[in-house]
Amino acid sequence: MNINRTWRYSWKYTLGRDDFFIVHMPGAKPYRGQWLEIIPISGDRAQVRITQGYAWDGCSIVPDAPGTKAASCLHDALYQFSKEIAVAWGVSVGVVIGLADDAFLEVMRRDKCPVAGLYYAGVRVFGRPYRFFSSLFGS
Repeated sequence: MNINRTWRYSWKYTLGRDDFFIVHMPGAKPYRGQWLEIIPISGDRAQVRITQGYAWDGCSIVPDAPGTKAASCLHDALYQFSKEIAVAWGVSVGVVIGLADDAFLEVMRRDKCPVAGLYYAGVRVFGRPYRFFSSLFGS
């Protein structure tokens, strides 16, 4: 039986311009992809650039809260390209996902998200399984 699935998904947000983040990212090495660039700067900090046109769905599973829009963009981009980043850096995907989760918390705190700790706990517990199962279905 041949099943042809066409995935249709309407993204909640699309970047109208490049967005830049300076975040704590120990061990970061240069990475450049179509939608994401990581440039190590000083110490354990890195600049992450997400390019104009990148689309994402905000916070997955839970509602967006004040202070989560930028953080969810960064987190989604890092998760989406975690395998490619891991290969480029010579580390496991788990390392990249951990850095993405920490960057998510850092940006939520910067943006004064009132539920930053709760949402961070959520991605630490559910982020990896969610990424795994969503990758099985092409998203």
